[in-house]
Amino acid sequence: MRFGQEMTRAEIGTELGYSQMHVSRLLNRTLTHLRTHLLAPA
Repeated sequence: MRFGQEMTRAEIGTELGYSQMHVSRLLNRTLTHLRTHLLAPA
């Protein structure tokens, strides 16, 4: 939603029933996880 549909955190929160802050935390956690695992040596 954030990158594919270019929605703001507020729009995503409204759509899913979460606060903008909660969406922000979820995005940060997910992006950190992806970076860690994608950049890890094989």
